[in-house]
Amino acid sequence: MGEVTRRWPGKLKFAFPNGLRADILDKEVIDALANAGTYLVCIAIETITPRLQQLVEKNLDIEKTCQAITLLSKRNIQVNGFYVAFPHETPEEIKKTIAFAINSRLTLAYFFFVTPQPGTPMYDLAMQENADVTHQMSQIESTRYFTNSWYETAYGYPLLQLVRRANLRFYISPKRGYWILKHLGFLNLWRGFIGFIQILSKS
Repeated sequence: MGEVTRRWPGKLKFAFPNGLRADILDKEVIDALANAGTYLVCIAIETITPRLQQLVEKNLDIEKTCQAITLLSKRNIQVNGFYVAFPHETPEEIKKTIAFAINSRLTLAYFFFVTPQPGTPMYDLAMQENADVTHQMSQIESTRYFTNSWYETAYGYPLLQLVRRANLRFYISPKRGYWILKHLGFLNLWRGFIGFIQILSKS
């Protein structure tokens, strides 16, 4: 990034929608990203629960991740976060992850539903929790992932309702509205708002 800044100062823009590992982004790296023209970073946080980080073999350092989100935001970089509810995760752990998202400086947050797929460690774990539901859910079309929750079907917990409330709490915030407006502009903010209302009405 330093060479990019030297050779093409202010001429290039970078986005990382694929998701960066936030706990290795220190101030030096974030400054280099910002100076080179980075305007968007996505972070796959998924869960803030240490035992689940170990279970899915990710082992993300949540404290360093939180620091990175703050530093990225202060450098005027849009930061989006991804979250999922895992098999074997408790409702209390999910709520703590949601609270983390709400209290962070993320611009946008996406709360996804896991659909375990055959041949993966996640599928084996889900089979241990509820074999019938796991097999059934693995057969659905990918376009229905946003409206079908393995977690809710397997455990009988109203995850869809919880996610709806999480979205409301996350986005109905003056400071977050300001951040979104700053990064996306009014037209995109309006389009996003309409899409947000449509998602809520269907969930």
